Amino acid sequence: MQKWQGLLRRAAPCGFSLLCAMPMVSHAMSAEELFRRMAPSVWVIRPIDAQGKSLGTGSGVVIDQGRLVTNCHVLAKAASILVKHENVTFQATLEFPDTERDLCSIKVANFTAPAVQIAPVETLRVGQKIYTIGTPYGLEQTLSDGLVSALRRGPSETIEYIQISAPTSPGSSGGGLFDEQGRLVGITTSGMTGTAQNLNFARPAQWILDLPERGRLALAAYKKPEVAAGVPSASSPATVVASGPAAGRVPYLSESRQLAFRDFLGQPIPRAFAVSLDGHYGAAWNDKGRSTQAELSERALANCRKFASAECRLYMVGDQIVWHE
Repeated sequence: MQKWQGLLRRAAPCGFSLLCAMPMVSHAMSAEELFRRMAPSVWVIRPIDAQGKSLGTGSGVVIDQGRLVTNCHVLAKAASILVKHENVTFQATLEFPDTERDLCSIKVANFTAPAVQIAPVETLRVGQKIYTIGTPYGLEQTLSDGLVSALRRGPSETIEYIQISAPTSPGSSGGGLFDEQGRLVGITTSGMTGTAQNLNFARPAQWILDLPERGRLALAAYKKPEVAAGVPSASSPATVVASGPAAGRVPYLSESRQLAFRDFLGQPIPRAFAVSLDGHYGAAWNDKGRSTQAELSERALANCRKFASAECRLYMVGDQIVWHE
């Protein structure tokens, strides 16, 4: 926990509460000023496979000295990780994975890029102006603006997704979502493809503060750190494919998303898990005892359809696998 104290102090100077975080500036910045201040904290993430080939690009945000956060799905199948900003490149290793929330922290040695300040998601309002910085289609340091379109809540009534009108594209995943004061309020994660327009989403940035605890639990559960997200840890640069109990491997899901299913297996029954033919998933469980199995099945399918372009199907209902090709 000591190595995260700098981040916690910046984000929560009154203790572990984000509500008393002080803004970096007291005024709404222009787009030009915000980009100048925040762009040095957003880097390109490049996952590399075991043959040394690039698996694409994503984005990452500096959250502390030598640490960045990105989406876990950006790192899926990587044997090594590179972080890049203009002409500077560093090697990185996985630190803490939280595939359920699709947030992973990575470590970089001798890395001194400026860290962002985190603001709680409760500070956001629908209609508020926001900015994104990321790497859509490999185009480094792309600034976009938009509005908070909606604050989407999960079964526990907490905000799980920030819906925004600012465009996101492949490569934007893991980038920064900033308010007008330059505070990090979200990590951009996905957009709807196909005919839908301006349906883009981010995960709450305040979840970053939970990464040490949730990441340690995930690593402990799978014993070997590299198994936790199918990406390299500091102790082993090689990819280790997740394998294990019960239902085995879920079809169509990447290595990092296999762990999300394993997390799901620890949730109470009734529950449901849906999978799309293009590798997305949705889950729902009865944490408050108010939903029927049928309702949870529909909710899992609806959660899957938020991000999938292909058909979503139920994979598990309760403790029974119902998947059929």
